[in-house]
Amino acid sequence: MANNWKPRFPLVAWALADGKISARHAAIICATVDRLPDRVVVDQPDLVAQVEPTLLEHAQTLDPEQLAVLARRVTACLDPDGVLATDHDQARHRDATLVTLPDGSGRLTATLTSQAAAVWATVLDTLSRPVPTETEPDRRTPGQRRHDALTDAGRRLLRSGDLPDAGGTPATVLITLTLDQLETRLGLATTAHGGTLTIPAALQLAADAHLVPAVLDARGAVLHLGRTRRLASPAQRLALAARDRGCSFPACDRPPDWCETHHVNPWADGGTTDLDNTTLLCGFHHREHTKRGWTVRITHGLPEWTPPRWIDPQQIPRRNNTHHVPHRFPPPTPTTAPQHSAWTSDSPPLAHAS
Repeated sequence: MANNWKPRFPLVAWALADGKISARHAAIICATVDRLPDRVVVDQPDLVAQVEPTLLEHAQTLDPEQLAVLARRVTACLDPDGVLATDHDQARHRDATLVTLPDGSGRLTATLTSQAAAVWATVLDTLSRPVPTETEPDRRTPGQRRHDALTDAGRRLLRSGDLPDAGGTPATVLITLTLDQLETRLGLATTAHGGTLTIPAALQLAADAHLVPAVLDARGAVLHLGRTRRLASPAQRLALAARDRGCSFPACDRPPDWCETHHVNPWADGGTTDLDNTTLLCGFHHREHTKRGWTVRITHGLPEWTPPRWIDPQQIPRRNNTHHVPHRFPPPTPTTAPQHSAWTSDSPPLAHAS
């Protein structure tokens, strides 16, 4: 059977095969032609037909970076205002790629449609606003805040249980580590996608997501397959929301739906998932409070935070009163009840700010 296949960009294919241009040159030319709006292709076919040969001619004398500059100029000439792209163009070019790097971090690149851009602009604007404390401003850069917002949005989605099943089981973060790593907190754990995490980071990730730690012995045999029972139950989440009313870190105003369940005594160290060992924390304070030297304890059923000495040399414990109405104090007891006392059993006590 005859092969009738023809390359979409024949001039580029031939030049690449002959070694006249590099693969990067070819990618730039193809992407430039491919991304021209449909309206330009229909309204200016003669000019569009010249884009490939023109860029190819210059590719033989320019390096890829210089060719990319020329390609942008050509596109600007055909679509000077950059507004000719239609919904069809945007849908055709939509793309998202997450590459896991050797050190376990990742590089995310995306080309969004106008609808997707509007959705994520709203999400990022909401979740990436600064989170100052009582004593210091939020020192994260805007880019760092947007990164943390993406993390918070993903963790909220994992907690929601709305993700479709994967292989018949709920969407789960699978972390593999050895027993020695679990005991010493040293080394790197491995994710199901081939990424790596430090042991403390892996255990923190488990704070409020469906995580299954697979503990291996020295030969790689599974010693223990953890379960997600460490997660607070829906009833416990409701109880925490009623008690803390949001992030319990001092001065934070994040509501309960934005928060994760934090174990005061870490679950990995034997801490229980009980109300007297848990509190609500927003994603930022969940990640940052230890680095910033703050500690938390439950006193008389309520979370209170102890600042580091460089913030308060006396380390006086603090509570977050942002979510709570002022306390009501009982009225003073008069030494002699007047004939017409203002304090009667039917009189409500006065409210005073705490």
